[in-house]
Amino acid sequence: MSIRLGILGIGSMGRHHVRNARATAGVDLVALADPGGDRFGVAGDLPVLGGVEELIEAGIEMRHNTQDRNVSMYITNIACEPAGKMSGNMVVSMRPIPYEQVVQAVQISGAIPKVHGAPIHIGDPSVIGIDDISKPDFGDAVDIHEGEVPVFWPCGVTPQSVVMNVKPKFAITHAPGCMLITDTKNISLKF
Repeated sequence: MSIRLGILGIGSMGRHHVRNARATAGVDLVALADPGGDRFGVAGDLPVLGGVEELIEAGIEMRHNTQDRNVSMYITNIACEPAGKMSGNMVVSMRPIPYEQVVQAVQISGAIPKVHGAPIHIGDPSVIGIDDISKPDFGDAVDIHEGEVPVFWPCGVTPQSVVMNVKPKFAITHAPGCMLITDTKNISLKF
């Protein structure tokens, strides 16, 4: 049995990691991600991935899209760094990912930290304070199939958690699942 390995960043140091991974018995190099692309020509037959759209293009299903639902979102037990009177817990969005695609999903989303970035947690939801994954605090529940693991990303609905905790007299936020749309492309948000 080989270890499946993905490498995030294939620049001046990462290119050596690619070479060493390919030369190491028992290691199967399966994914590469770098916002700058393959500057040193080390990818070979592997695509160099980057944006969220690339998750879908790479065959990683976004279950809420295929089930025509809003993404599942949960208030966690992870406290946010307080800012004055504003405090509360992080909200995460969850997408079920097949075990064999988790590394690739982490690498692709990790390459765009100005959007959601890499997951905050993978696996047992109770570790981050989610008692029942079938009952999201926001959005809709989605089916989790055999062979999949719940993967949790930081969510832009976190301000709602803070507002609900602090109860200010007035606040403006976005509604869960209804994002601000601009002409900014995800490629410009990488690292």
